[in-house]
Amino acid sequence: SLKETLATPDFPVQCLIGSGGTLNAVGAMAMALRKEAYGSVHGYEVLRSEVVHLLAMLERKDARQRREITGLSPERADIIIAGVTLVDELMRFFGANLLRINERGIREGLILKSLDDLGLMEKREARRDWRTVVQEFARSCHSDEGHAETVRDLSLQIFDGTAALHGLDERARQLLEAAALLHDVGYFIDYAKHHKHSYHLIRHAGLFGFTPREQEVVANLARYHRKSLPKKKHDNFALLSAEDQQLVRQLGGILRLADGLDRCRSGNLERITAELTGKTCTLRLAGKGDLGVELYGGQSKSDLFEEAFERKLVLALVKN
Repeated sequence: SLKETLATPDFPVQCLIGSGGTLNAVGAMAMALRKEAYGSVHGYEVLRSEVVHLLAMLERKDARQRREITGLSPERADIIIAGVTLVDELMRFFGANLLRINERGIREGLILKSLDDLGLMEKREARRDWRTVVQEFARSCHSDEGHAETVRDLSLQIFDGTAALHGLDERARQLLEAAALLHDVGYFIDYAKHHKHSYHLIRHAGLFGFTPREQEVVANLARYHRKSLPKKKHDNFALLSAEDQQLVRQLGGILRLADGLDRCRSGNLERITAELTGKTCTLRLAGKGDLGVELYGGQSKSDLFEEAFERKLVLALVKN
């Protein structure tokens, strides 16, 4: 039987991955209970304890009340208890504490397999990392690849040089890198308000390798690379937790500054070294040619950095 076959797995099961309408509903309801509102449940993670509490909540409600639950489509209200019970039992059976939602379904898989069988699918490596996916999406939006890579390099140099100031981890660094590569994709829609267009494009891009929360953070970083600073009256910023709001301020301050430091889109600025003294952060800039415009661009976009890190920022040119 299936129970006997699965009773002794060859390895401990830490996470279950599920797809289909019931699993999508579990993710959407859990997201609503957390008062989160991301653009997708793809990659969303739900704890076993949340599944248990969700099932108990559903069992206390009648069919009419279940139809009013945020995240649950009314037509699924009659069958959702059975579905969540199955999810709960599977997690209990395997001893898994984490459920990850896969928004893609069997239909998508069958369509892709049929296209592949007909030779209509582009041949590519089976595994793609998040960086490749980000670069492919940027190219699909006809983003200025040279500028994006320069801003990425400058952002990461600032991030590494100010590590003692922010204490952020490697995953935060990767989110910054993704945002730097994608910050201008909104040009694909229109130059005017392209930072806002970037936010919406990234939020709904379904980027492989990022959880819905991480994708929301990346989208917000792109949103604030120009114009207004983050404000709690902004709906996109208000959706974030207090911790993620601070993360967006800090990483956004770095991205915004790096974008200003490539104002000419020339790539002339090559190296940034940081020095932290008291309430001052000094960034020394080195490169080729006249860096006067880059210096001006950085100074004009240092506002969020200074606000997020509560430091006065000094930019200084140094000769090679």
